[in-house]
Amino acid sequence: MKLKIESYEKILNAIIEGVAIIDDMQHPIYWNDAFLALTGYDSAALESRRELLDVFPDKDQAIMRELLRSGINGQEFALNTTVRNKNNIRRKTVLCRLHVVQDTDSERKRLCIILASLKDMEENDPNGVPREINALRKAFISNVSHELRTPAAIIREAVSLLADTTLGELNQSQLHFIGMAVKNVDRLTSIINHLLDIALFEKNSVDVTLEQVDLRMLIAQMQKKYCHIAEEKSLILIWQCDEHLPEMLTDSTKLLYILNNLIKNAVQFSREGGEIVIRIDKSADGNNVIMMVKDNGCGIPSDEREKIFDMFYQFNRVPGPGERGIGIGLAVVNRLAQLLKGKVDLESEEGKGSTFIVTIPMIYE
Repeated sequence: MKLKIESYEKILNAIIEGVAIIDDMQHPIYWNDAFLALTGYDSAALESRRELLDVFPDKDQAIMRELLRSGINGQEFALNTTVRNKNNIRRKTVLCRLHVVQDTDSERKRLCIILASLKDMEENDPNGVPREINALRKAFISNVSHELRTPAAIIREAVSLLADTTLGELNQSQLHFIGMAVKNVDRLTSIINHLLDIALFEKNSVDVTLEQVDLRMLIAQMQKKYCHIAEEKSLILIWQCDEHLPEMLTDSTKLLYILNNLIKNAVQFSREGGEIVIRIDKSADGNNVIMMVKDNGCGIPSDEREKIFDMFYQFNRVPGPGERGIGIGLAVVNRLAQLLKGKVDLESEEGKGSTFIVTIPMIYE
């Protein structure tokens, strides 16, 4: 591993992301210049440290230790966290990607930590990479996402043909693994679509296309889409829409995205057998439409609510099986609501569920 790191050291020191590697005793065995800039340490100080993880909050240290203990080679994990700089004692918000690797010589586990400062990615980074380079990075994400869409769709179609036995009967074990493939292709497609959303917003090219929107038709679309999904999870979906709602003058595509994302999140994080209420109504003064999605899921702790609309933020994320997201959907919902001159409010109680309330003007002006 040492020889491999040394051969790429110039490249690792040129990138804006902070990179560090710790061994199974949590001792630092490698770091690049960007990691030193983020933490405020110099190489001599890091070499003398017995543990590197204490630059992170306690709960995120626990996640990293668990990955080192139980993770398998190649396992990846991402979280939105902060890192402490020892020189100014301030914490900087970073997107942290974790990769479990195994030393082929000693078979001991290593944890690779990659830190990207969201602020530095928007401006010139600490290594002096100009704004134009960051723009190219964003364009690269957008272009790659577009290129990934077609093969993902082809793979989805192929495994779907296998799953419905169009190409021949399959045994239960084969059906199980085909089902896993379908589920993960769908997840990949969702991530690709989210990346395209981000690329669109970062280019500031999101325009509002005004049209007359029939909210009852919008609800009908959502009912058709989610009736079978809810049945699979034994969820009860209660749809409430004022029959006398007038048409809105707004952007139907963005309105549909907002409602779809909130319902999808409610279905994803609700307990099996739970109840979800979707209601659309006019405000008391008749000037706004209020869309409410209420679930009885795990709820959101009070100290997490201010961050829930931050890009890449995932509250209470722990390694292991369970629902997965990448912390983009609610950030996009919030951005779209603002574009439509509205807002998103959250009411939540830990252990009892959450209610998202979106207020949008009846007429976009």
